[in-house]
Amino acid sequence: MRLLEKLPCLLVLDEKHGDRYFLIPDRKTLEKVALFVVTERFKQGYWYNDPRKYKPEPLVMTEAALDSLPEAIREDARKKITDRKKALREWQREMDRYEEIETAVSEHDGGRALAVLIDRQDHEYEGWRIEKFETPEARRKR
Repeated sequence: MRLLEKLPCLLVLDEKHGDRYFLIPDRKTLEKVALFVVTERFKQGYWYNDPRKYKPEPLVMTEAALDSLPEAIREDARKKITDRKKALREWQREMDRYEEIETAVSEHDGGRALAVLIDRQDHEYEGWRIEKFETPEARRKR
């Protein structure tokens, strides 16, 4: 992971009401901070939407049954089936992501929490960046 090449560093969370800074000297701390942030956000209840609350309706018609429809509505029905399948796939992807968050929190898994932060980095108010910093001690080691 290229992120680990940048340690020690500052992890800067770009949140809605301002940046938050975490000193990250090593991988263990990085995972600990990731778990702290994901757990905090999960418990706040508005960062991660539970997909179980909006599961799309299942398919009521199969593609095999399309042939029995009048030709005039067959293509419209085919499009609706295609759209519903797409919606169900997208919902399942969101459900898988949400279950990763739940697992990271319930199992106190910093590695999974870090993966969540990486996966959601492009979400609104969930961006983050790494800032390098210097200390006199680090300069002397060079």
